[in-house]
Amino acid sequence: MERSGSQHNLAGNSEAARKAKAFRQHVQNAVSARSKGAQSPQYERLISELKAQRRRLEAGHDQAAAEFHFTAIVEALASCASTLKDGSHDVLLTAVLGIPFWQCSKAVRQAVLDLAVELIVASSTFIPNCLQVFIFNLLPPPGSSKLPPDERGEPWVVPEAAVEVQEQIADAIEKAVQLVPPLPTRLLPMLVQSTPHKLR
Repeated sequence: MERSGSQHNLAGNSEAARKAKAFRQHVQNAVSARSKGAQSPQYERLISELKAQRRRLEAGHDQAAAEFHFTAIVEALASCASTLKDGSHDVLLTAVLGIPFWQCSKAVRQAVLDLAVELIVASSTFIPNCLQVFIFNLLPPPGSSKLPPDERGEPWVVPEAAVEVQEQIADAIEKAVQLVPPLPTRLLPMLVQSTPHKLR
């Protein structure tokens, strides 16, 4: 019985891997068609699906399923980042990179950050937008419920929610800098200009 169960699990894992590979190929084909200038119904459906999953995430509807589908799309995009073109995929990338970091899960944030790093490596044209994503999300938006109010007379402790978000962003920046060594020369002026130590 135990051996039979193991074989069943292996078969299930193999089927899941096959489906994941097929989905990545589906996304890559849609992106490639758009990059070549073709009007692709497949690509338009991809954008519609991505936007729908983001709306479900932000509305809190069926979070687990929405998170699974959204991250699957983003991870597939990261696997073909070199075929994405600035100007051709603006709507698609805005739907991904514009997701509010402080209101989504760690898994979703990580998928988006991984895509941003891949875009930075793939083309310098994506660097400004991706760096802005890093900088803009370093602090929570005004009125965010993620951080508790300050208590007078109490020692200040960095909230766990802030540590999690900021560590993920810092790790992504570090990875991007390792892969693109000149990156700090563009990052520093943007940091100074955006003054992320001030609330937006």
